[in-house]
Amino acid sequence: MLQKTTAVERYLLERISDGTLAPHQRIPSQQQLMNRCSCSRTTVVRALKNLASSGHISSRKGSGAFVRPGPYGSEIKSLVIIGDNRENSPMFPFSEMLFSLDTGDLPVRWVSNDFAMGNANDYFQPGQAILWLLPSENQVLLMRHLKQKGLPQLLINRSYEDFDYICTEVRESLEEGLTWLLQESGPELAFLSKLPGSLRPYLNERIIAFYEICLELGAKLSPNAIFKQDFTDLAGSFEKIGRKLFAVPGFPRSIFVMNYDLAVPTVLCAARYGLALGKDYTLLTFDIASELIGQKGIAMMRQPMNFFRQSIEGWLQIADKPERPRFEARRKTDLIH
Repeated sequence: MLQKTTAVERYLLERISDGTLAPHQRIPSQQQLMNRCSCSRTTVVRALKNLASSGHISSRKGSGAFVRPGPYGSEIKSLVIIGDNRENSPMFPFSEMLFSLDTGDLPVRWVSNDFAMGNANDYFQPGQAILWLLPSENQVLLMRHLKQKGLPQLLINRSYEDFDYICTEVRESLEEGLTWLLQESGPELAFLSKLPGSLRPYLNERIIAFYEICLELGAKLSPNAIFKQDFTDLAGSFEKIGRKLFAVPGFPRSIFVMNYDLAVPTVLCAARYGLALGKDYTLLTFDIASELIGQKGIAMMRQPMNFFRQSIEGWLQIADKPERPRFEARRKTDLIH
């Protein structure tokens, strides 16, 4: 269904782009689009709604839909969020935050990363502002392309090249969290982290900052207590971690987990060796492990979602201003324990 919706959108966008459908011209009727694109009325209605949200067409009650005049100029007429995670749930705090944005009358459209890559020329037009939701390095080429088209772009919790961005302040966040952890359970420290890569480029900055702060705070980090791996085989990884960490007498009582989704497996692994969180060891995790909220012996570094939301709303007020400086906003996490 979504592929057919995209096909209808592309059919109309191509005709708007090449002038076949001129500004103020009425677009084909729903029945005509159903026949030409071999799809259902539901698909056509969804496609027209999407194009109205993106500012390409407008509807007049009783008259049909018409092409909006262009070019749109520098005034922002719609907001496009690019990202694959569109869940309005506490399990996905960044997407949940975007659902609560106050954009006034500005239409908002979510598109997937694949859609953005496949429709870079047809879909993106002047008058749009772009929010990138946790983009990877692989998307920088598309960012450059959209920059050439004059579209303002804001990166959420990533920073590449000279694009506008809002990010968590990593170093201050880690310093606060690790200070708490070492005070709670002593300087002997264990460290678990997934490997950096194109999908997790932010881990490079976090891992480097982690090692620097460990040196500054006098943490004792043994090579045998460092577990940096891909964790694709989660059960196998934690079986080895259990033998090397929790089965060893005098194991480090301070444990830092860089990725929140490794927190629960760490607790379960320790439990298999008769070790209890808050009694036998203390845990610090970057981001929120919701299953462990309220338990003793754990602190979580919560991303400042109110700050992100307010910063995005502020950026929208100045995004289309010419000759403005790069928009940069950072803030440390909130330590929850």
